[in-house]
Amino acid sequence: LMKHFIYFNKTDSYFDLLTGKIWVRLKPTKSYPAFGHAIKDATLMGALPNLMTSLQTLHDLRLQSTTAHPRQKAGTPTRRLKHKDWYILRPKLVLGIDEFEANMAP
Repeated sequence: LMKHFIYFNKTDSYFDLLTGKIWVRLKPTKSYPAFGHAIKDATLMGALPNLMTSLQTLHDLRLQSTTAHPRQKAGTPTRRLKHKDWYILRPKLVLGIDEFEANMAP
């Protein structure tokens, strides 16, 4: 079961790197902020709304995961992510990746 929880962390990290590359293309004069802020940026949301919305969901789920903050003592409590979380998110990510492929020229 643990391998499914690791997917959230690894997938979130991968899309953080990808979003950094998208940021440079769409906002070349601006510094790349934290991933959580970048995926809510109006320019990126306007260019790739499906991808950014799915990345927000992914990032929010990762922050809820016990693997993201295993020793949290205050603030929002963490939880074990379920297979259901991944299976609900996956089609949204696929839609977002399709949107990225269709709109971002190599």
